Amino acid sequence: MLGFHGHFLTKSRLWSTTLAELRSIRFRYRLLEALAELEVDETDVIVVNDWEAVAFGHASDAERELASAIAETMCNNNSLKRTQGRIDTDGSEISAGRRR
Repeated sequence: MLGFHGHFLTKSRLWSTTLAELRSIRFRYRLLEALAELEVDETDVIVVNDWEAVAFGHASDAERELASAIAETMCNNNSLKRTQGRIDTDGSEISAGRRR
């Protein structure tokens, strides 16, 4: 913008910064503000970045049946579309050489 090679709000002669720096400062401020509201010190917070899968699949037989019914309906709809007209690679229908 305006030949400054960056956003004009971050380009001043006395103070030049990037929007990423402004975002990180704002994030840090909001974090400290939230911790102060909870009356927790920054050293008391433990962040765990280790995720482990606990289970896969459906939680109950009802969920399994519902998922199966949805998949069957989608499969039937797709096969019906194929019999009525061709389906292009992008999913759009083609019938007699024309797109609908």
